[in-house]
Amino acid sequence: KMYFMDTEKEKSESGVLKLLNLSDLSGCETVIKSIEDFEVMGNNAVSIALNDDLFLNNEKIGQNVQSYQTAEDGKSVVFIDNFNVVDNVGRLQVYKNGEVDNITEGVHDFAVISENTLAYIGNFNKAEGRGTLYIASGIKSGRATDVMVQSIIRY
Repeated sequence: KMYFMDTEKEKSESGVLKLLNLSDLSGCETVIKSIEDFEVMGNNAVSIALNDDLFLNNEKIGQNVQSYQTAEDGKSVVFIDNFNVVDNVGRLQVYKNGEVDNITEGVHDFAVISENTLAYIGNFNKAEGRGTLYIASGIKSGRATDVMVQSIIRY
């Protein structure tokens, strides 16, 4: 199968996520409308809608999502939802095996490092523009480092 985004207008910033079954080419199935971006994760598609809802195929897994990243194993999605624009922080969540688990609250930024490890910025001070760097394994809250950072660069 193949996922693709079909835009209704040229140069449009939104579109419709569609699925084409390559074995029989019998037509396209609409997965979800009004998305601004998507990526393929294993046999699934992760998409962000114009209203900042996060979807796995057509199942909503997060709302008011600031950012998301799929894990290298292709089995989980890590994201910040319920983002507060005043404080620049939100709730760090992971979707895996059909469930959403809360990792921690008050997160400014994050990066998936490996299958079971992620880095995130907590205790964010908006006035200073930086917070404490944490390293987390699995879905547990992370250990604080002695490092204050402004952002995490994904590579």
